[in-house]
Amino acid sequence: MVMTLLTRGRNPLISYIGNIIMSQPTPYVIQTNFNEDEVNGAGGRSTVITISLDTEFNNLKTTLDKVLPNLALL
Repeated sequence: MVMTLLTRGRNPLISYIGNIIMSQPTPYVIQTNFNEDEVNGAGGRSTVITISLDTEFNNLKTTLDKVLPNLALL
């Protein structure tokens, strides 16, 4: 059924699902803790609410950590 749904639209990139080998996306790894930068006096951090920025990136990582394993199942 999945193959039928994917090929029904005649997507030229998907001719036969059994022949498609896709690499998995790179997992998202947080590189910077902006709140620590602010505490340490890093330049340019005074106008940004760094705790909110860190929260957004943490939420993004949580979502990706749940989506990527399920994407691999497809």
